[in-house]
Amino acid sequence: MSFLKHRKNIPLQTLIAVTFGHVFIAAAAAAPPAKPSVASVRVNQAIELICSGHVMEGRRVLMPFCHRPETTAPMYFFLARSYIEDPEMDPTMNKEIVQDLNMAIKLDPDNGEYYRYMAKFYNIQGQWDEALKYEEKALKAKKVDVAAYRERSGTYASLGRYNEALANMDIYIAKVPPSENTYFNKAAILQELKRYDEAAKFFRLSIGLRNQDRTIIQLSRCLDLAGRYQEAIDELSKVIKTTPLDDESLVMRARLHRKNKNAQLALNDFTKALEIEHSAKTYTERAAVYAQLGQKSAEAKDLAKAKEIQSRPF
Repeated sequence: MSFLKHRKNIPLQTLIAVTFGHVFIAAAAAAPPAKPSVASVRVNQAIELICSGHVMEGRRVLMPFCHRPETTAPMYFFLARSYIEDPEMDPTMNKEIVQDLNMAIKLDPDNGEYYRYMAKFYNIQGQWDEALKYEEKALKAKKVDVAAYRERSGTYASLGRYNEALANMDIYIAKVPPSENTYFNKAAILQELKRYDEAAKFFRLSIGLRNQDRTIIQLSRCLDLAGRYQEAIDELSKVIKTTPLDDESLVMRARLHRKNKNAQLALNDFTKALEIEHSAKTYTERAAVYAQLGQKSAEAKDLAKAKEIQSRPF
C-alpha cells in the first residue's frame, strides 16, 4: 500500500513534517558541494609546489599554517620535507626538521613515509645507525613505504656493506617500476663489488630509460676498470660529441687512449683539454706522453708549465 493512498489517516503535522523532510533531502542533494576553505586550498598548493621541486616557494606558503593546534601530520611532514629536499639545506634547521617529523609521526604513527624521511635526514647527516633504525620502522609501519628499501640500500652502501645494499636494491626494483636512477644505483653497487660486466649492463639499462652524460661517463669508468678500454673510449666519445668543450671528458679519454697504447690520440685529447682549461696535472700527463713519443723538448716545456701553475698563489 502506498503512502499517498492512506495519507488521510495520518495527522496533518506528521504529513507536513514528512513532506518537508523529502523536500529538504532533495534540495540538499541538488545543492552544489561546499567550497574548500582558503586555508585548505593554500595548503594543497604548498604541497603541490614541494612535490614538484619548488621547495622554497612551497615552504613559504605552508609555514603560516604550521605549529598550530589544528596543524595536521601531512603539514608537518611536508614542511620538514621542504627543508630536506632544499639543495642548499640549512644546517641550522636540523632541529626544526626533526621536531616536524616527530610531530608528523606522533599524529600518524602508521605512515611509513614519515619514518623514511627521518632516515633520509639522518643519511644526509652521515648518522647511519639512526638511518637504519628509521628505515626499519618505515618497513614495519602499517602503511609500508617500499622506498625505504632504496633508502636502506644507500645507507648500507655508505657503510661499505655492498652485498646488503644490493639485496635491498633488488627488493625495491622487484616492487616498483624501474627507473633510470634505480638502475644507475644498482650498477654503482655492482661496480663496488667488482662485478663490472653486470654493472655495465645496468648502466646501459639506465641510459636506455634516460640518456644522461653522467651515466655514460660512469659506464666508461666501469669499462675502464674491467680493462675494456676501447669500449670505454667509444662510450666517452658520445659525450664529447655532444659536449666538445668538456675538458674533463677529454682528459679521461686521453688516459684511456694511453692505456689502449695509442699515444698520439692521447696527445691530441690532452692538447684539446689544455686549450679549454690550463691544469698543472694535465700538463704533467701530457709531458709523460711526449716522453713516451721521445719528444724531450716538448716534455720539458710541459713540466715547466705545470711547475709554474703550481707555484701561483691561489
